[in-house]
Amino acid sequence: MKRVTNSEVRCYKRCKRKWWLTYVRELSPRVPELTGARQLGSRVHLALRAYYTKLGAEGREAAFDALRALRSRELERNPAVAQDIEKEHSFATIVVEGYFEWLEAEGGDSDLEILGAETTIEAPSPHPDVMLLGRLDLPVRRKSTGDEGFVDHKVVQNFADPIKTLDLDEQFRMYALMRKLVAVDEPTIRFQIYNMLRKVKRTKSANPPFYMRYEVYISDAELRAFWARLWSEITDIIASEARLAAGEDHRVVVYPSPRRDCSWDCDFRMVCPMFDNDLADPEHVLAMNFEHKDPLTYYYDEDEEDPNPIDASVI
Repeated sequence: MKRVTNSEVRCYKRCKRKWWLTYVRELSPRVPELTGARQLGSRVHLALRAYYTKLGAEGREAAFDALRALRSRELERNPAVAQDIEKEHSFATIVVEGYFEWLEAEGGDSDLEILGAETTIEAPSPHPDVMLLGRLDLPVRRKSTGDEGFVDHKVVQNFADPIKTLDLDEQFRMYALMRKLVAVDEPTIRFQIYNMLRKVKRTKSANPPFYMRYEVYISDAELRAFWARLWSEITDIIASEARLAAGEDHRVVVYPSPRRDCSWDCDFRMVCPMFDNDLADPEHVLAMNFEHKDPLTYYYDEDEEDPNPIDASVI
């Protein structure tokens, strides 16, 4: 049974070549990056997952314990870049410390009942031989209304740019649809809270606010429309897999979609143009720098990172 995630659909629509290398050939960097926007986001997610698993003072301590444990593992494996690792750890700690201070001051979670932390779910897709797979940041219930929804943590550069398109977010639609399919007797997911933490060290010269939440709501009509869209998207993915399996030239089937974001959001940035150059040897570069790794491991192993994450810090 094939399993399709929102990350895979998003990757396929963003760049078919990246999708081919990540989800068909299942390639992942042998030495993952330890610094940068995506890595900061991963550190913050790790800490918040630990916090929302326990909550309160115990949760806060668990969050910092998780960060310290990650730092220790990274230092042990990568002593040559110890200084960079320490800087990244310090940055993540500052962001998380401020978040807890903000929560206490603003009471941001006071109307939310926490239903879990990073829960993995599966649901039927529009195709009989395909299952949908997802991992939710934070399922919640609003105490005042009883409505259920998700909280999605985002490390952002600013608040204004992400808000421009959050109402178009397909991840929310996918997860709301999956919940409706697997929990027919439970309330329909109606909202998603984007829990935005600014990528800033909160120095005296920094201008608040540093934390903000933005809510998006969804209707049954929007879910039905998304179901139709998802059917088409999965159909295209299956068709591309079939064409590749039949031996068609990957340059025809899964051509790239280059844009400026490639510099930060694609692990295959350096090898990509080699596929279009008869004098280059991309397979040698892949063999030296990448290894086989199931991209769905992330959904079953809490220590894994999403192979194709969204990081709003550079939107």
